[in-house]
Amino acid sequence: MTLQFYCSDRDTQIFYIKKVLKEDGIILFKEKLLIPDQEQYQRNEDNKDKLFKSLYFSEEVIESKRLNALVKGKGLGVGQVDFETCVTAIKKHFKFVYLIWNCGNFYELAASDNELMISKFLEILPPPYMPDPFSTEKDLPRQL
Repeated sequence: MTLQFYCSDRDTQIFYIKKVLKEDGIILFKEKLLIPDQEQYQRNEDNKDKLFKSLYFSEEVIESKRLNALVKGKGLGVGQVDFETCVTAIKKHFKFVYLIWNCGNFYELAASDNELMISKFLEILPPPYMPDPFSTEKDLPRQL
């Protein structure tokens, strides 16, 4: 998930990562992504703050993070991209791309050039845990 703290140029970032990945390797991407429906994005953020973060943090801490973490130009706001941009960049560099998990605005994707290796990986994955108020995807994993 650190890619979004550096810049939004997923193509260059993934190009570099692929150079150091073994030929039959699998890479996992976990990203907080923008989605076209801004109201849904905000509902996802509100659910996360009210139903999850409130169990561990005070309202003051939650509000401080809300005001600072996603501000354009700092924190996650430096390089957060939308779902399509992320998937397009991954697919440019890898033949097989799967969405394996989603919770609110967070997505986990698996990618590889080796169909057998990624198939074996997907076979041993347990069912994804996504509590109802946070999940927007139901049929996972799925190929993109």
